[in-house]
Amino acid sequence: MRRLTPRERTLAAKAAALQAVVVPALRLVSLKRVMAVIGALAPLKRSGPRGEEALARATEAARVVHGVARRSLPRASCLPRSIVLWALLRRMGIEGRLRFGVKRQGGGVDAHAWVEVNGAPVGEKPDAYGALE
Repeated sequence: MRRLTPRERTLAAKAAALQAVVVPALRLVSLKRVMAVIGALAPLKRSGPRGEEALARATEAARVVHGVARRSLPRASCLPRSIVLWALLRRMGIEGRLRFGVKRQGGGVDAHAWVEVNGAPVGEKPDAYGALE
C-alpha cells in the first residue's frame, strides 16, 4: 500500500469493499442479480476519460483490483474480480464490457472472465482470454 499513489489507495479501498460484497453474493444469488445490483450501485458516469486516457486509467484500475484480489479474503477469482473492475470503471466514467470465455480442456472446461475497454482487455495477459473466445 505504501507504494500506491493516493488515487490508487482510494481505488484499492473501493475494490476491497466491493469484493467483500461480490464474492459472497455470487455464492448466494445469480450472476444476473449480482450484475443488476452492482450496476444500480455503480451507474456509468456521464463524463470520464476517453480513448487512450480511458485505457490507461482502466489498466491502472485493473492493476489495483488484481492486487486487492490477491491479498484479501475472501479471495476473488476472475469473475468477481472482473465485476469489481467493471463497477469501478463505471464510477470513473469509463465504459467497460464484461466478457466471458469457455473452452473444453481435457475432460472438463476452462472458463475466464475479463473486462474490455475500447475493445482491448485490461489487466490481462493475452493468453488468459484469447483462446477462450
